[in-house]
This record gives sequence, C-alpha cells and structure tokens, in this order.
Amino acid sequence: MTESIKLMKLDLMMTKKYWKEMLFAGAIISVSILPNVPILLNIIMFMFANTLLGYPFMIQEKDKMDKFYSIIAVTKKEIVRSKYLLTLFYMVIIGTALILINLILYYVVKVEVDLRGALLLIGMGMLLYSGVAALQLPCYFKWGYSKSRMITAILPILVGVGVPGVVLGGAKLLGKEQLLDIGRNMARFISNQYNVLLIGMVIGIILCFYISYKVSENIYLKNR
Repeated sequence: MTESIKLMKLDLMMTKKYWKEMLFAGAIISVSILPNVPILLNIIMFMFANTLLGYPFMIQEKDKMDKFYSIIAVTKKEIVRSKYLLTLFYMVIIGTALILINLILYYVVKVEVDLRGALLLIGMGMLLYSGVAALQLPCYFKWGYSKSRMITAILPILVGVGVPGVVLGGAKLLGKEQLLDIGRNMARFISNQYNVLLIGMVIGIILCFYISYKVSENIYLKNR
C-alpha cells in the first residue's frame, strides 16, 4: 500500500498542471451558477473529475512510464491500486468541497439550502462518478490512453448532458404539471427512505470500485 500511495502522489505531481486548470475552470463556473448549486455544481465538478482520470494514463503512455516503473521495481498490482486511490482521492476532495459549499451557503451566506437534499445529490454525484470511472479505468488499462480516449471522454459528457436532457425531455413529453407531480412523489419517497438511499449509494460506490478494480487488475496483469 505504501508504494501505491507514493505512485498516486507521483501521478498528482505529474498532472498538477492539468488539475489546477480544471479546478480553476470549475471554480469560475461554480461561482456563476451558485444560485443553482444543488444539481448543476454536482454534474460539472464530477464531470471534471472523470476527465482528470485520463491524464495519468496519457503521461504514462507519452513518457514511457512503464520503463520507469520497472526500474523502481513496483508491481503491476501496486500500479493498478495507485490509479484507483487517485480516483477515490478526487471523489473525496470534490465531495468534501461540495458539502462545505452548501454549509457556507446555508450558515454564512444565509441562502436557503436543503442540506439533506444537498447531501443526497452529492451522494448521487459520487455514485455517477464512480460508475463512469468504473467503466473508464479498465478501458485505459486494456487499450491505453490514445486508443480508448474517445470512448472514455464521451462517458462524462453523456452523463453531464443526459441528466438535464432527461429532465427537459420529460417536461416536454409529460407536461410540466405531470412532471412536477412525479417530482413531488419522488420527494416524498426520498424523504421516507432517506437513510436507505444513502446506504444504497455507499454500497453502489463500493461495488463499482471493487468490481472495476478486479477487472483492471486482471487486464493489466495479463496484457503487460
């Protein structure tokens, strides 16, 4: 585990330029959409995080890092583990930042924020992020960055465009009032099953990472 953490830190250092740019862009967009924080901020921040996941693989391919890994004598399992630790790191950092933003809005700025609802939306964002990452990472380990970037890049875009698209499409198809009724029924269900949903999201995130990790480990050990 110690070597995996060192490799994760190495990935962070080598991709510093990219994630600094991403964080800056995310901060600018976040400020512009603060009145709509609950859903839009979730989508944007986790889209950025999913995009960031590809950069260590890009650098690994570009700079022939596999040769460097062989020199420092790290195992393939440690390499795979480091990439998943980095994925978890991004998720925890962004999830924590979103929670802090909502708390600041509620307690400092005095904006009316449904903290229970915000926590649920952040959990949904984490679940979507882990689901997309679970598909992306095995692709990178299987085909490398260049061959899989078209597939992996489109996944967060589909999520980012798809979620608002479903809402807008539903409003046109069903009508605003019927969609509002569905929303109210869902709100009642969520309120009644709040803790169950949170636990379900945590289990979903764990399963996504565990299954994806095992698949990536199997691919990387066989292909390299």
